[in-house]
Amino acid sequence: MGGKKINGRRRHVFTDSLGLLQMIWVTAANVTEGQAARAMLPVLRTRFRKITLVWADGGCTGSLVTWAKEELQLTLSTPDSLKARQPLRLPGSGSPMATTRRLSASMTT
Repeated sequence: MGGKKINGRRRHVFTDSLGLLQMIWVTAANVTEGQAARAMLPVLRTRFRKITLVWADGGCTGSLVTWAKEELQLTLSTPDSLKARQPLRLPGSGSPMATTRRLSASMTT
């Protein structure tokens, strides 16, 4: 983050393809999406063995994609819809969840 001082908390969230919460991890605001994903993906893999594809935000790229494929047999993909960085909205509410990054895991059977 370029040495910036960042206050607050960041919520890293995994949901299934229906948007149901599967895992959440709250960290200091200076923890990047990639750092959180590297810590959370092994836990996700252990709890949900059938997951093979994870849709991720733009912060989950580069060596993380290679690491997830080689070590966890997970494919990380960044869909175009998430690249637009549109605020997420909860079903039935009008308020955006702009502070929450969503990592969505798709279970295949």
